Amino acid sequence: MSRDSDRAQELFSELLAAVCRDTGLREELAMPYVISAFAYLQAVHGGRKLYIPAPERKYPADEIIALYEKTGDADHVCRKFNIGRTKLFSLVNRRKKKA
Repeated sequence: MSRDSDRAQELFSELLAAVCRDTGLREELAMPYVISAFAYLQAVHGGRKLYIPAPERKYPADEIIALYEKTGDADHVCRKFNIGRTKLFSLVNRRKKKA
């Protein structure tokens, strides 16, 4: 098998496993959906790098803002919640706009 065929088979297997895991379908029932989705990806995006954004992350905004308002220490808040300063101030500013 060629390197591309190996990669295609690996991706197909990952997709099939994910559909089975996330839907509870057996492989036999999930297979037509995965074949269809995989054929679409190959036809539209085959041979190119495909950027797939990560799922949107949910932030405990109330906790983050409360700690920032209590301490005023942006670095501490960012480390504790594993966020950047830009995200911190975006959450704080969004809260101010709502008020």
